[in-house]
Amino acid sequence: MSTEKEYIIISDTLREVGSEGLAGYLCHAYCHEGSCSFTYNNNVYTLSAGECLIVRRGDLVSDMRESTDFRVDVIYVTPEFIEISTPQSNYGMKGSLALFNNPIMHLTEAQQKVCALDFDYIKRRWALADTHHFHRDAMINAVQCMIIDFFDFHAELYGNEKINCEL
Repeated sequence: MSTEKEYIIISDTLREVGSEGLAGYLCHAYCHEGSCSFTYNNNVYTLSAGECLIVRRGDLVSDMRESTDFRVDVIYVTPEFIEISTPQSNYGMKGSLALFNNPIMHLTEAQQKVCALDFDYIKRRWALADTHHFHRDAMINAVQCMIIDFFDFHAELYGNEKINCEL
């Protein structure tokens, strides 16, 4: 398994999406304020305050332009770590297909609060890397909570037919 510093990278900018150093990483971002426009899979998108972004293929992102007041939390995660952190649900494939078509989710006010808490929790847990004996397991838990909330946001926004949420 990768070392602590390799499987999750925390940032405050989207400028590295699609860079060689982050090739293969999945990008999860929550925009607090401002906006960022970019091209993804040959379509132009704008990420604005209160929205989250999930990009599985950073190589499909180009022309990143952040506004001067853009404030974002970004968590890059390796596919291997996402795989061990993903809950036992069949929702992942449905969500992945929808996010390929549009990587931005506009969140309700309640969802924004949950999303901001997820990102904050991961950052706080990440800060314990050198002192917590069970850090990797704690990070799996934190990332899994974020994924479950993303599933919930997506199901709320786009419908939840045929979702199996039980083992």
